[in-house]
Amino acid sequence: MKQENREKDAALFIQRVFRGHIGRKAGRRWAMKHAELNAMFALFTVAAITAQRIFRGYKGNSASRARVHKYHVNLHAIADRYR
Repeated sequence: MKQENREKDAALFIQRVFRGHIGRKAGRRWAMKHAELNAMFALFTVAAITAQRIFRGYKGNSASRARVHKYHVNLHAIADRYR
């Protein structure tokens, strides 16, 4: 009886230690995957911000060129009236 209890306790101890080892191993694997996903998300965010910045600059420059062109056309039209 006493021997059986000691064997049971020893088996439970081994199981507890092994399950803890497996849990820590899975936790490290999850942490690595989580860090990888966070890094990938940060990279995609930077890429999206860069693309938006370039497009908005292009759009602003185009609008500015259109305004300048319209101003010159109006200026020439006014100048032609006084010739």
